[in-house]
Amino acid sequence: MTRFMDKHILLPTDFSKNALNAIRYTLDLFSDERCEFYLLHAFTVNGFSLEGSPMTPAQQYTFEHERDRTRVQLEKLMGMVRLHPKNPLHSFHSMVTGRDLLFVAKEIIAQKNISVVALGTKGATNMDTQVFGTKALELMEHITQVPVMAVPPTANFMGIRKIVLPTDYGSPFHAVTLRPLLDMAYQQAASIHVVYISSKPRLNRQQQAIKEELSKILDHHHHSFHILEHDDVAQGIEGYMAMHQSDILVMMRRKQGFFKKWLGQSLIQQLGAHSKTPMLTFHDNG
Repeated sequence: MTRFMDKHILLPTDFSKNALNAIRYTLDLFSDERCEFYLLHAFTVNGFSLEGSPMTPAQQYTFEHERDRTRVQLEKLMGMVRLHPKNPLHSFHSMVTGRDLLFVAKEIIAQKNISVVALGTKGATNMDTQVFGTKALELMEHITQVPVMAVPPTANFMGIRKIVLPTDYGSPFHAVTLRPLLDMAYQQAASIHVVYISSKPRLNRQQQAIKEELSKILDHHHHSFHILEHDDVAQGIEGYMAMHQSDILVMMRRKQGFFKKWLGQSLIQQLGAHSKTPMLTFHDNG
């Protein structure tokens, strides 16, 4: 991801209010950067992705009807997005598919040199009590090539001044891996708050060494280190973000299963159900 090149941003949408809000938030976040946005809708027929599969005549008719209906919806959405507000640095493309969203998203990421994927935390079919929608969780869990940003329904972009990066100092950091975080801090002139939360707040020798290396990587950015004693990591992060009025939570995934194991339901409920704070996740592919 290079600061001086156009960004290519993938915006999956299901035409819900949350999806529209996520699109608007993303346009505002990148308002000062030259970007190409790809609005993608993946539709199903009776809950199945049929494109590329053998279909009966009835299924073929239903598939084509749904595809045409979706194209009309997407063109209407494109008209709304282009006027929010009109930005000469932004251009837009629309894409409709009858295939699985995750499969198509990975394909587009590779073909279009996508920099980031942004979507709403909940879709049109998710209940109010459900925190993250199934598709949002799926993309956050399985897209490893680029960062994925999940935007809660009530999030309003007011600038990003405080970025929270939780860590357990369990593995070394690399500048290349942290590039999405460093770029955001640079573009938004934001401070990076590195937060370590544990019932045993004293760092061991290895953790201290990792912290010192991270400090070198963050040297050209305003940053600070914080250690909080708390038995529940998720509640600790949640409390820190609320106390410091943080603007975005950045989670670096190091291995499969980390997302569900380390975050905990408390933090996810806060972010997905009530918080105005988006979450940016990316994988350590180094």
